[in-house]
Amino acid sequence: MSKKVAKKIKMIIAWWQATPAPPVWSMLWAAWVAINDFCQAFNDKTKDQKWKMLPTKITVFDDKTFEFYTTQPKATTLIKEKISLKKGSAKSHIDKVAKITETQLKEIAEEKMQDTNANDVDACVKTLAWTCRSMGITVEWGV
Repeated sequence: MSKKVAKKIKMIIAWWQATPAPPVWSMLWAAWVAINDFCQAFNDKTKDQKWKMLPTKITVFDDKTFEFYTTQPKATTLIKEKISLKKGSAKSHIDKVAKITETQLKEIAEEKMQDTNANDVDACVKTLAWTCRSMGITVEWGV
């Protein structure tokens, strides 16, 4: 028999840093979840994903048990990390702030592939290229 879902919670938590303090505490306290159990499970699952802010989706059931899963960070975050960029361009169609190679985009696409609806890595690379364009980043194809 399946459990009845009581609440769904979305939040972004830093890798291996879930603590029974705000904002984690305030979001889970309202759903009557055992906060220490969640923090321990989250930290155990994410200790190998260093220095990432992980979008996390938590499903809380009527019996106060929970399930959660994490996804890769947003594409813009991964792109900025890859090329050491602090901020994209405010006028992306005019001001270009950085360059990224096709090889770097493929590395990001392989990492992000599980969270996208792209059929293959090449399609994911094209999607990431459009994201770069909107950030004011020039893509160097064939490099």
